[in-house]
Amino acid sequence: ENRSRDAAAKNLEELFTCMHQAKIPFSGMQQIGRLLHSFCTSLLLSHNLSDGSLPEDYAALHCETPAELETELRTVVRETLLRVGRTPDNIDSIIYEVKQYIDENYSMNLSLDLLAAQVHLSPSYFSKLFKREMGENFSTYILNTRIEQAKLLLRTTDKKAYEIAEAVGIYDPVYFSKIFKKVTGVKPKEYRSQTNGHI
Repeated sequence: ENRSRDAAAKNLEELFTCMHQAKIPFSGMQQIGRLLHSFCTSLLLSHNLSDGSLPEDYAALHCETPAELETELRTVVRETLLRVGRTPDNIDSIIYEVKQYIDENYSMNLSLDLLAAQVHLSPSYFSKLFKREMGENFSTYILNTRIEQAKLLLRTTDKKAYEIAEAVGIYDPVYFSKIFKKVTGVKPKEYRSQTNGHI
C-alpha cells in the first residue's frame, strides 16, 4: 500500500482472516509468511536499513502454529514500516507512535486527553491530526483494534466471550457483543462458529 502503515496493517489482518476462511493448511500459511518476510527484507535492503534487527531468514521465526505465525508476521511488518520513510520531524511519526501505543495497550483505559498529553499536543489538535493521518477518529480506531484482537482470540483460544471482552479492554459483556456484531455483522459466538474456533 505504498508504505502506508495503517493500510498495510489492515491488509495484513484481512490476509489472516482470508487464510482462515479459506482453510489454508499451515504449510500454505508458512509459504505466504515466507513471501511476506522476503518482501519486508527486500524493502529494508533497498533503503539501506537492514541492520539485523529482523531475522535474516524466515526459518528463524520458528513458528509452529497459525497464531504464532500471525504474531511474528505482525512484528516483522511493524518493524519494517517503523523504519521505512520515517523522520523525527515527520508529524506522521507522532501519530504512528500513538498507533503503536494503542496496538500494544488496547486492553487499558485509553483516553484522548491521556494520549494527547503523551505527545504534547492539545486534545483538539491531536484529534484532528489523528483522523487526518489514520482516516478514522481516535475512538473508532481503538474500538476496531479491540475488535480485531477479539476476533483473533475467538479464532485461536477457547476463552469465553466475557473473558475475551475483558482481555481487549471492554468490561461489559453485553456491550461487547453488541459492538462486535455492529462491526463484524455477527455475534462473537457466531463468528467463532464460522471460523471453527481453533484453526
